[in-house]
Amino acid sequence: MESFQSDSLSKQLKEAGIPHEVLNAKPENVEREAEIVAQSGRLGAVTIATNMAGRGTDIILGGNADFMARLLKLREILMPRVVKPDDGVYVSIKKPLPKKTWKVNEKLFPCQLSTKNTELAEKAVQLAVKTWGQRSLTELEAEECLSYSCEKGPAQDEVIAELRNAFLEIVKEYKVFTEEKRKKVVAAGGLHIVGTERHESRRIDNQGLMRAFRVEDLPIESKMLTKALDKAQRKVENYFFDIRKQLFEYDEVLNSKRDHVYTERRRALESEYLQSHLIEYAELTMSDIIEANIG
Repeated sequence: MESFQSDSLSKQLKEAGIPHEVLNAKPENVEREAEIVAQSGRLGAVTIATNMAGRGTDIILGGNADFMARLLKLREILMPRVVKPDDGVYVSIKKPLPKKTWKVNEKLFPCQLSTKNTELAEKAVQLAVKTWGQRSLTELEAEECLSYSCEKGPAQDEVIAELRNAFLEIVKEYKVFTEEKRKKVVAAGGLHIVGTERHESRRIDNQGLMRAFRVEDLPIESKMLTKALDKAQRKVENYFFDIRKQLFEYDEVLNSKRDHVYTERRRALESEYLQSHLIEYAELTMSDIIEANIG
């Protein structure tokens, strides 16, 4: 499903009054990709996704408690306190982006965090600020520290250990609610995936849901329809193969030119006397001018 098709489907769901999330190639949706996919297994959640979206993020029935504890709650508290105020906020000199807050929509959390765990998280963040420095890290550095804090390996660093302890306690609290929701999702029939169209590659279709749910032996009602779809799919595959082949050929041309330029550059850098090279270039230039103007 392409972006314009997902937007069209989203419009229809809005008209029907069905709350949903859209995950396609638009920048505003790409930024929230992991968040959207991680919460796709919650009770009543509807997600429209293109065929390339959401790779590498688990969909957990009832909601992903680990994700909510780490990338939503703990991140929301930690990032504004340790990230440099101007880190990555400018797209151009004229138009600065709005200040990033990392604030999360409260609806994404399964419950309001208890006072005990709120204080535990705040204490860990205060220690991080005191140790690392107030707003002294780049966003990438802060993300790496947060990611390491939420891993399961041993932590020698005091700050990492405190953040990890807070993370584990928040996960426990959220899991009480997500487990309850998981039972309701399972009782309702689990996660339902509706494929609106075939993928442009048969290889992707062959790796898809038919094998995952072991339903390869289901009868196909119309052979004529299947053949028509296969034929269309092959045409699309050939079309994209031709594009990739042409792109490769262009790249080969550019690469040969690049090699030539760097060879000449190397000759100039390693040469003790550039005079002979300059005379050579001058002669070649004159030859080109004469050849272009005299038959």
